[in-house]
Amino acid sequence: MSELPKVDFFVVGVAKCGTSSLFEYLTGHKDVFKPRIKEPGFFLDPSEENRIKYLANYEDNTAGLLAGDFSPQYCNGASSNTTAELIKAAYPNAKVILLTRNPIECAISNWRMKNTGAIKYSFEESVDEVKGNIVRRRCFFNQCLSAYSEHFDDRQILTFPIEELTINFEKTRDVLLNFLGLSKYDEVQKILQKNRTIYRNNRPSKPNVGLDCKRAFANAVREDATAYLESLGLPEDYWDISVGSPAWSSSEFKTKDLIENKTTSGGKGFFKRLLRLR
Repeated sequence: MSELPKVDFFVVGVAKCGTSSLFEYLTGHKDVFKPRIKEPGFFLDPSEENRIKYLANYEDNTAGLLAGDFSPQYCNGASSNTTAELIKAAYPNAKVILLTRNPIECAISNWRMKNTGAIKYSFEESVDEVKGNIVRRRCFFNQCLSAYSEHFDDRQILTFPIEELTINFEKTRDVLLNFLGLSKYDEVQKILQKNRTIYRNNRPSKPNVGLDCKRAFANAVREDATAYLESLGLPEDYWDISVGSPAWSSSEFKTKDLIENKTTSGGKGFFKRLLRLR
């Protein structure tokens, strides 16, 4: 491939799992470059025209700071494998970060984002096996992780549920910064709080989802979610994806509920698996 910019890490997803917050946090670090465009998406269409735009996105990094590509589109169902292969060929030593969250919250948040345009569709349509490719395929986290694991060494990949930033904030933050070789940086809580209210005024409220749809979605993602959590040493019930999950109805259901309900992380085992990446 022709000349490409200096890019050291890729935040490949998942969409609506905290990638914007991570962008604001990491690019606020003194040793990290902030590109003009957060989501260049170059590897979805690596044409010559887009290569030139990709170069331009990082051309101000004259100091040679650590630079990242924060394109959550790189984790998108079956196409993830092709994208991972292209990134590996162009940046064999790059690091990959994959953020996840409760699949229900991920699906609903993606549906809300997609329904801000002229074309509206129901949540049921957005997660339908045939019609719902845009939202549904973003909720198969282990499928995406497997695609990148096929091309990148384990030491090049860091993945964790964003719930860990609340349950085990300091440890998760330190693992993230160590993974990228960055010094300690404490602004994340302010940035996460600030980012919660950005670009949400024109989004629909949470949908009223029928029992059949809830059951179908839970059945569809359960095996993938279980495999993903198992790979991190987290319990199968870390995420409540049942038809009765509070995530379906309460806009306030966040990580505080995990703590109040005593649904804990994998403790030392979980962080041992993350730290093996060092």
